[in-house]
Amino acid sequence: MVDKILFVIGSAVIVTIIPFGMYEMAESLYASVFLTKNEVEVSYIFGVLPLLTSIWLLALLGLISLPIRKKINLSSKTKKIIGTYIPIYTALFGVVIAIIGKPLIVENLLSHGYVLERTVDIKTTFQWVLDKEVYVYRGNNKADPKT
Repeated sequence: MVDKILFVIGSAVIVTIIPFGMYEMAESLYASVFLTKNEVEVSYIFGVLPLLTSIWLLALLGLISLPIRKKINLSSKTKKIIGTYIPIYTALFGVVIAIIGKPLIVENLLSHGYVLERTVDIKTTFQWVLDKEVYVYRGNNKADPKT
């Protein structure tokens, strides 16, 4: 019983907290693609969106299925797909999107009158450093973003 309560609490926390992170990433991506702000931050972080989405959906599925008293029996193939293939493929998909997408987004910004103002280093606990490029609209070209 305690395990089930902990699973419900953990799933509820994941289901409620992950959307905030997804919103922050998606808002930055949306602003840089559709040119909705005068100052746009571009980084590789939006590549995490597919993985976060799959984790969120699995947690939501788990939260919904926990109140059911009957144990859900999944085949070993289904367990392997859910536990191994989905996380690996969504992580790889996110990396590919980030590697291909960031240069395209930067090119889109530059062609619509944005100028690189500064690069902000994001220090992490890992041995590598992420960077966030801040582009500001100068109004040199035809596209006129909303403020």
